[in-house]
Amino acid sequence: MNKNGFLQIKKLFVAYDKKDVLQGVDFAIKLNEKVLLIGPNGAGKSTLLKTIAGILHAKEGKIIFQGKDITQFSTATRVKAGIVYLKQERDIFPSLTVRENLEMAGFYLSKVSFEDKLEEILNYFPILKGKLDKRGGLLSGGERRALGIGMVFIKQPKLLLLDEPTAGLAPSTASEILQQINRAQQKRNMTTIVVEHNLHLLIETVSRVLIMNQGNIVLDEPSPQRLVENPEILERYFFGQVKNLNQK
Repeated sequence: MNKNGFLQIKKLFVAYDKKDVLQGVDFAIKLNEKVLLIGPNGAGKSTLLKTIAGILHAKEGKIIFQGKDITQFSTATRVKAGIVYLKQERDIFPSLTVRENLEMAGFYLSKVSFEDKLEEILNYFPILKGKLDKRGGLLSGGERRALGIGMVFIKQPKLLLLDEPTAGLAPSTASEILQQINRAQQKRNMTTIVVEHNLHLLIETVSRVLIMNQGNIVLDEPSPQRLVENPEILERYFFGQVKNLNQK
């Protein structure tokens, strides 16, 4: 497997009610890259993540993961291969305790392995310490998000898909959550695609920015700092009339 082609999205079309939401998306991600995916509402960002995860199915195109065509694979098969998706909400079981939620996510682990992973997650998210017996539905917003991400981490992902992991969180909590995600990525060598509206929260931890608009990638920016220093670029690609990268 060529590490430069860890994930390849090839001319991907996805439709809702016969209307194309993704319109020929085409890009590749290297092993261990952390990519920020941004764009206006309705651009297709969540649709793209859900399609990579297998929740939605492609009408046309291919998804190549570690050199293997997984376009027709089920969500469960993709999870086993190491692709894990964290959606914006409803990412925990409210009626279960924190420990039970984590046990559900790591049901395939031995007791010893689970306890090791649990300790690691509590080190990433000390906000959960002392709350293992608390029901998920009684947690604060930040605690719920930490638990949801912990449930993702316990699956030991190779490719982590995060859909607005800080949505609805206070700035300080959002910053802490993103710092711990970055720590985990560095320790575990995870490749990550994260959808996030606040570029400034992630500017120092992402290696690349993809901007989506109208169902396609309209800018592939290898220097995130350039977008911070030149906000007019963001304005143009968010709101201007620009051609898709894949249009000739």
